[in-house]
Amino acid sequence: MPHHPLYDKLKEIVGEQNVSDEEHVLIAYSRDASPLPPHKPDIVVRPKSVDEVVSIVQLANETKTPVMATGGRVSMCGACLPLKGGIMIDMTRMNKVLDIDEDRLVVEAEAGITWANLLYEVDKRGYKLGYRGPYSGHAATIGGSISCNSTGLGGAKWGQAPDSVVSLEVVLPTGEVLETGTAVNPYAKRFARYCFGPDLTGLFLGDHGILGVKTKVALKVYPKPEAVLYGCFGYKDLESCARAFYQIQRTGLAEDLVILCNRKSIEYILPDAATAFTGIEALFVYVIEAETQKIGEAIKEYLDSIAVKHGGIDLGTMFPEMFWNAKYEMITPLFEWGPEWAGSCHLLETTRIVEATKKSVELFKKYKFDKFGIKYIITAMCAGRTVCVFTAHPYFSSLDKKQREVVLKYWEERKREVIKYGGCFYWTGVGLYPIVVELLRKEWWNVLVKIKKALDPNCIMNPGAFKILGDVYEA
Repeated sequence: MPHHPLYDKLKEIVGEQNVSDEEHVLIAYSRDASPLPPHKPDIVVRPKSVDEVVSIVQLANETKTPVMATGGRVSMCGACLPLKGGIMIDMTRMNKVLDIDEDRLVVEAEAGITWANLLYEVDKRGYKLGYRGPYSGHAATIGGSISCNSTGLGGAKWGQAPDSVVSLEVVLPTGEVLETGTAVNPYAKRFARYCFGPDLTGLFLGDHGILGVKTKVALKVYPKPEAVLYGCFGYKDLESCARAFYQIQRTGLAEDLVILCNRKSIEYILPDAATAFTGIEALFVYVIEAETQKIGEAIKEYLDSIAVKHGGIDLGTMFPEMFWNAKYEMITPLFEWGPEWAGSCHLLETTRIVEATKKSVELFKKYKFDKFGIKYIITAMCAGRTVCVFTAHPYFSSLDKKQREVVLKYWEERKREVIKYGGCFYWTGVGLYPIVVELLRKEWWNVLVKIKKALDPNCIMNPGAFKILGDVYEA
């Protein structure tokens, strides 16, 4: 079988061992964690340096070949599905920590490093990250997470993945290399994000790779805490639990704060412990990190008093300790229920958790999840002091045709429902672009298209996101 027309030129750039158009390799790169159908790239390359990325992108631009960068491919929205084939750039060989500056409290790393590896390297030097990555942090890369506005561990205090970014190095669709933040000054280091006019860093955060290839990221780091303390409180009703959860969130004192919104979610996630939680319909866990044990204990006493004031029952610290110390392992057991899921996690005002839970349960009943053996969790995690990421995930088996059919119908309705009740997805990707264009403000979409045209005149960078709706790019 003949090689891809660009095989030889790409081989010259990255070496023969780092380029492939073999069928089994292309199949391996055809999926992410979403239930969307697979789409194979035409060829895969694995660069090791910024210069190699530049050469790949320039070649793609000259030949008008679609190109897409990918990291761990654990997105839930088809963010890295190559709808138009072309070149897939696997960034995971670019996985080094370049510098940890203890004066600036900034770590610079290549965009293909995973959160787990980055956290390990930072921890060795006595520091911690603010945002710690999504629950898939063993596979998820920092480049992929900031491209999807990712949420996850540490969100209660530190927000979403982009909130920790100081600056970027980005290879534009034409092959130019852009540096942002204080790095725009060739005499300065990366120490601040906002300077010299508009925030160009933000342009590439949440872009799902449609505007460029992120090659280096500078993130804030913080001194590692001396004390880590935990809390877990259960409630006889969601309303009381949600009130306490919100009051604790507003203090900004919890490093991480997560709520399970109904009894079934507790039973699914904690099948052993759930039997001990008689009468508990909802619960939350929190994590405190403090400079000293004394400070940590004072904070815990205060947060516990809030929890008890609203009727909370102390459930011990086993669950939150497991949650925090096992970090990226928590998500794995969920796939025992089914190897696929349909994510609809979105940003929501924390005061609306009860309302959102009721809407989710109504939709689960409409699609008869219990009848078809489809398990699910309803949960929320904090993304700042008043905002949460609300999640109602069903899990299903692709081998069960009825389960798959039911969940996909649910998913399409769910995504529209979320937008119509005022929720805001932090991700877009192939799985959401049609609905985004249909329901969001047209001015937003029109400006995004203008920016895309200006930076990517040949529409090579993740073109499927625009082409999926027809010829809007040419309009």
